[in-house]
Amino acid sequence: MHLRIPPISRCDSRGDFLITSIQKEDLLRALGNISKIIAENENYLTELDSAIGDGDHGVNLRRGFDSLNDKLPSFKDKEIHEILVEVGRSLLETVGGSVGVLYGSAIIEAGKAVGDKKEISLDDLVRMVDAAEGAIRSRGQVDVGEKTMLDTIHPFSVALREATEENLHFADTLDRGLEAAKKGLESTKQMVAKKGRAKYLGEKTLGHQDVGATSSYLMIESFVETIKEIDQNSS
Repeated sequence: MHLRIPPISRCDSRGDFLITSIQKEDLLRALGNISKIIAENENYLTELDSAIGDGDHGVNLRRGFDSLNDKLPSFKDKEIHEILVEVGRSLLETVGGSVGVLYGSAIIEAGKAVGDKKEISLDDLVRMVDAAEGAIRSRGQVDVGEKTMLDTIHPFSVALREATEENLHFADTLDRGLEAAKKGLESTKQMVAKKGRAKYLGEKTLGHQDVGATSSYLMIESFVETIKEIDQNSS
């Protein structure tokens, strides 16, 4: 699949070319790259999940994102919110277990949050991530510190909001968010699982990195790197 990436030539006072919004084509490219990252890390996710979970996280996500990747070309004529809702529905249908429900619901709510916008600004992105987090909290009945994907997504959300309030540029804001997400991911090693099958292992889950937090980080990292690559290529 080859998508046309529109030129982005907005400059700041230093003369640097800096992205100021995410276009539909950028989003589709990011979704395709996320699908590839999940496929590449299927075994790693399975290994993490096998230690304290059901062992099917990698397989389920790979199946769902492979299916999604096949559908992406048909989304090119849809609006941004329609794309995200379709992505969420696809994951709900193809990813087994609670992970499909959580990721699917999160992306659907993110789509609703962006409304009928033709491009995604930083403020839009903050609202989208906040809506996604809310869906995960509600559908999963989870909170921060319980060794779940929320421990990656929440710090990412907080960092984006704080960076936006500081008026950082788009790429710098994404970097701030990614750094926070990584710290959140690493913090799960020091947590005792309180959700899912892992909760029955109690203290034995200490030292293990949570697989949901890991897949969330992989998606966030891929998204950030894709947008930064588009930014760099546009200059």
